[in-house]
Amino acid sequence: MKRCFRSPIPALFDVARYLDAAVSAHHAGYAMDAARLFTLADCQLSRQWLESIWGRASPYVTVTKLPPLPITMPVKARMPTNAQIRSLHARDGFHCRFCGLPVIRAEIRKKAVALYPEAVSWGRTNASQHAGFQALWAQYDHVVPHSAGGTN
Repeated sequence: MKRCFRSPIPALFDVARYLDAAVSAHHAGYAMDAARLFTLADCQLSRQWLESIWGRASPYVTVTKLPPLPITMPVKARMPTNAQIRSLHARDGFHCRFCGLPVIRAEIRKKAVALYPEAVSWGRTNASQHAGFQALWAQYDHVVPHSAGGTN
C-alpha cells in the first residue's frame, strides 16, 4: 500500500517550525514577530508541492473507480466523531500517520486567521489561502474509502 501521494519536501518542515515559532511569539505577547513568522510560513514551495497532488491531473495521484456497493445496511457516519479525532491526535502526536508531517487542526487555523488576518489569509480558493496552513491542515481520511465500506 502506498503511504503518501508524494513524499513531503523539507520546506514543509520549515513551514511547521515557522508556525510553531509564530504561536510561541503570540503567546509571549510579540504580535509583530508572530505576524512576521506567519508570513514566512506562507511558503510558495509548500504551495507548489501541495498543488502537485491536487486533483485528477496530478502525476502523483491514481484514481481508481470502484464498483458500486449494494446498500444493505444503514449508512455509517462519514466523518470521525470529536472523541475519535481527539484519540487520533493523542495516538499520532498531531502528526500525519502516513508521512510524519505535523498537522494543524482547523480550529487553530481559524484563530490565527481571526488574530492575524493580514498574515494568515483564508479565502474561498486554494490560491487565496495561506500555503503553510493549507499544507499542514489536519485531514481525517479513511484508509479504506467510506464508499467502499471503510469505517472511522
